[in-house]
Amino acid sequence: MLNTVIPAGYSPCLNLYDTQKAIGLLKRLFEDNLGGALHLRRVSAPLFVEASTGLNDDLNGVERAVSFDIPDAGRDAQVVHSLAKWKRLALHRYQFSVGEGLYTDMNAIRRDEDLDNIHSVYVDQWDWEKVLAPRDRNETYLKNTVTTIVAALADTQSTLRAVYPQLTPLPTIQREVSFVTAQELEEKITDKTKLLILPYPNNPTGAVMRRADLEAVARVVERHNLLVLSDEIYSELTYGGTPHVCFSTIEGMRERTIVVNGFSKAFAMTGWRLGYAAGPKELVAQMTKLHQYGIMCAPTTAQYAAIEALKNGDSDIQNMRSQYDMRRRLIVDSFNRMGLTCFEPEGAFYVFPCIRSTGMTSEEFCEKLIYEQHVAVVPGPAFGACGEGFVRVSYSYSIKHITEALHRIERFLEEHRA
Repeated sequence: MLNTVIPAGYSPCLNLYDTQKAIGLLKRLFEDNLGGALHLRRVSAPLFVEASTGLNDDLNGVERAVSFDIPDAGRDAQVVHSLAKWKRLALHRYQFSVGEGLYTDMNAIRRDEDLDNIHSVYVDQWDWEKVLAPRDRNETYLKNTVTTIVAALADTQSTLRAVYPQLTPLPTIQREVSFVTAQELEEKITDKTKLLILPYPNNPTGAVMRRADLEAVARVVERHNLLVLSDEIYSELTYGGTPHVCFSTIEGMRERTIVVNGFSKAFAMTGWRLGYAAGPKELVAQMTKLHQYGIMCAPTTAQYAAIEALKNGDSDIQNMRSQYDMRRRLIVDSFNRMGLTCFEPEGAFYVFPCIRSTGMTSEEFCEKLIYEQHVAVVPGPAFGACGEGFVRVSYSYSIKHITEALHRIERFLEEHRA
């Protein structure tokens, strides 16, 4: 399904030819900035590889390579769709030393790509790889590298804006980088800590936790003998090829995790109030004692609806996920274009744009927006003090309503910037 979204009223900053020139300049600038900062040298990447070499990574295991035969050579070849293995081989062939590396401009064809605003059948992207010493395989080195890459992006944007002032209204890349690690989690744990609550995919940010992140959290949980309450109500709503990982499937976590889920999000049964908890038998037994004397059972009609959803609702989830994904890209692209920098959510159905550029607090922004434009959003501090400077926006509405709301928000911003 083609999920490309062009926001209503969109007008490019540059004409077609200048866009092409700007892309060329951007690539040259970034290559120079990144290569110089990380001690990388440019090498040419192959357009196709011999099928029998196994160098063409399968990515998630389902991609079909574009194949063709070479009659004179008597061999079959595949158009590249990933260079992960080739880069490591190239490091060896070019005899790079510790601290050196390569970067390349990969051109590939991915015939099974999900097409949207940032994904195409034709791929033109940077790839890089570097030789590290064992002493550099640590968190500090990783953080420094990430900070260096962000600085290269920011420098590239700064020069590009100087050449093309028309691009100035676009969001500025922030040089400050924040890191959240398992070590930081461990530092928050005290002798009183008994339970860790993990709400992923997350409300309000739409963030997800990947398996590697969860495994790091699991080791902290084991060291401190904690229980985990994993709220996975948005587990079926993830995007961009990022599958949800249930925390109880992490090694050693099954016996200490209570998973909470329900039918309101994945099956659009909001208001039916039907959910469930799954966990170790002895814990669930104690929970049941409290539940059965304090709450009546779920309505019979809701239970029958849930059974029907479980039996026949998978296709509806897929369709809903596709619709949410399209709305997600529309709203994120629109907010970034307006200058409200927005983290790209990979789960749930919320975005959490930063409104600090307006000079208003989150509460002021929300109150003025609803009074002046009749658009309701939620102030970030409703989810904790760290939410100040942000607002939560839901995209569980129709494209028509979202488009109208975006028009009104843009009008609101223009009036308050005047």
